[in-house]
Amino acid sequence: MKLRTRFLLVVSVLYILVGLGTVYLFYSVTGDVIAGFAERFAAKEAQIQKNRLLTLIDREVVLSGRLADDYVIRRWVLDENNEEARKTAYLQIEGYRKLARDKESFLTIASSQNYYTFTGGSRPVVATLKAEVPEHRWFFQTMKNVDTFALNTDKDLLVQRTKVWINTIMRDHAGRKIAVVGSGVNITVILDEIIGNQEPGISVYLVDEKGVIQASEDHEVVLHNAQALDADKITIFTVMEQERFGEDLKAAIERLRADAAENRKSGSETIEIGQSENEQDDVITFPVTLKGRTQVAAVSYMRHLGWYNVVILDVGRVISGREFLPILIGLFISLLFLSVLIGLLMHRLVLRPLERMTEATAEVAAGRYGIRLPVERSDEIGRLTSSFNSMAGTIQEYTTDLEAKVQQRTTELQSANTALRQSQKEIDESIRYASMIQASILPDTTLFESCFSEYLLLNRPKLVVGGDFHYLRLTDSSIVLAVVDCTGHGVPGAFMTMTAASALNHIVESSPQLNPATMLSELNRIMKETLRFKEIDAGLDIGLCVIDRQSKGLSYSGAGLSLFEFRDGNVLEHRGDIQRIGYRSSSTDFAYQALTIGNLSGSSFYITTDGILDEPGGSKGFGFGSQRFQEMIRENGHRPMQEQQSAFERNLREYRGDYRQRDDQTLIGFRL
Repeated sequence: MKLRTRFLLVVSVLYILVGLGTVYLFYSVTGDVIAGFAERFAAKEAQIQKNRLLTLIDREVVLSGRLADDYVIRRWVLDENNEEARKTAYLQIEGYRKLARDKESFLTIASSQNYYTFTGGSRPVVATLKAEVPEHRWFFQTMKNVDTFALNTDKDLLVQRTKVWINTIMRDHAGRKIAVVGSGVNITVILDEIIGNQEPGISVYLVDEKGVIQASEDHEVVLHNAQALDADKITIFTVMEQERFGEDLKAAIERLRADAAENRKSGSETIEIGQSENEQDDVITFPVTLKGRTQVAAVSYMRHLGWYNVVILDVGRVISGREFLPILIGLFISLLFLSVLIGLLMHRLVLRPLERMTEATAEVAAGRYGIRLPVERSDEIGRLTSSFNSMAGTIQEYTTDLEAKVQQRTTELQSANTALRQSQKEIDESIRYASMIQASILPDTTLFESCFSEYLLLNRPKLVVGGDFHYLRLTDSSIVLAVVDCTGHGVPGAFMTMTAASALNHIVESSPQLNPATMLSELNRIMKETLRFKEIDAGLDIGLCVIDRQSKGLSYSGAGLSLFEFRDGNVLEHRGDIQRIGYRSSSTDFAYQALTIGNLSGSSFYITTDGILDEPGGSKGFGFGSQRFQEMIRENGHRPMQEQQSAFERNLREYRGDYRQRDDQTLIGFRL
């Protein structure tokens, strides 16, 4: 069977299998998708309705809180008969009234039980409340049970309006309740803008913890509850007349209330007036069957309002399985079109070129190497065709002059290897010569023996030549010893050492008084004038000792290097200055410090470059470090210098292990 036939068969079978799987999957998950979508939609709608109500009421809550905290109004409440205080308070309340949504505010004074209603007239409407009058009980219950503010739906007989009232407690300076103040939102606003403005299939109820309806689409129920006594008010359980719904709703209300109480108890709930509860409220959803139709109920709790938002979603009216049918049909048509398109493209772009390639390969296998295929594209097939043509040409070429090409390539390789060996030989000779030149500037052992009673010397460049060197000069009055770490390794570092050594010779020969601090300043000046690098920054670290041959006193100055002194079993580190020599940042005006040690008897001195302190090793490849270096001196400082040198080399070798040397290394130790 040809590849094209197999491909068409596979595409057809896959189309049928994918189509059948799609139908099965569609009917399997549609119900769950609809149910899940309905629950999420109902929960989202509950949050939206709650936020819309909070946005409407929160402003009035904040306004009532500010009215309750107003000093001018509180002063009048405490002295109700003070005419001057009353006039000032009226003006202040008038300002708050104008800011209220319904342009009305009220104030009830606890001491006189006088109820003032401000509607914008020249004087407020005043009435005296009595505890025995049912319509007045709201005030006495608020004074008794409310700490900050409370909301209730009620019809005010004085203004003849049904509102959601914000009853806010006013306190005196001692914290005693002295009045109830606030404003309200007309219930028709809530009914029209929030409850009544819903999509088909969505019903919204605002209820309290007992299920009493505070707002719903049925205006008659809302108005009835606003005027009726508690025992006569209509609840959502009565309206729905479904026992299972009532049980689930009570359980949801109880759970939300318990969660709110737990949050308050643990201190995790802190809701300020005007703050959104979006992030803090939970929404509980549950399925319900009402009047034979599948519906979803979502319940959310508005904590600081004390109300519950109940959204009932008719699933069949919001979304149904039939709405997915166009998607399924479109998917089948798209799959069919895609399958046909893939088949045509695969035949044109892949199968047909592969057939031509197969025929050409058979020609090459038969020994006809002159065949070539046209390269019509630049994609993978085009590159494959080009590679085939190159392969066929190469085979044809190799079969005709393979031996000549082998001989030619062999000759070329031999010539290249000869030139490479010659070049390597010249490089090695240059490096060996550079090593000899560098060694010529280093002091020999005879000079060390004539200057010190004992000494040790470790000088290990990373390559054949390096950037570290040691310097020793003997003058009529002094011994000059230096350890220098120049920038770079190999040949570049060696050139730096030659420059630095020449500069030190010049300074020693031209200075009448050999002061190490002055010598470093002069060396810094000479190196900066000599180097003058533009693209790189280079310089050196140095530790410089000047020993007076007559007094046996030692003066030391350092630039980046320290002098270590071993005396009586202890190691002292005499640190050099942090400014190094010759770098761009090195100031020529910098004054280096000199350290003088008068009594050298019983002391051993050591100067090392950072190549030893940075030597990698140990289990993690960390540097050898100053602390470990001082401990090595402390353990071996009492021994002869040559034994110390062996011990130091052994310790460094054992610490380094399998790690490679990172930098040039120089260490000098001496005793007078």
